Amino acid sequence: MCELTRREIDALRLLAVRWTNQEIAGHFQISTRTVESHVASILAKLAVTNRREAARIALQRELVTHGSHATLLSPTP
Repeated sequence: MCELTRREIDALRLLAVRWTNQEIAGHFQISTRTVESHVASILAKLAVTNRREAARIALQRELVTHGSHATLLSPTP
């Protein structure tokens, strides 16, 4: 498994707590297309096919914990 970049780890943490691509884009002040590219790279590097599997790996690697959504910033409106 390839290593994730810092930005990919940050995006993985947010997608693991069910932020949408649009919410992640707003948070990082980048385009939704860029987020889609990050997510595609994350899925490929983790050798998974969907966000749910990526979230499971984030939990296993302790990048997030159950209930961690309460400690993350709220998505931008």
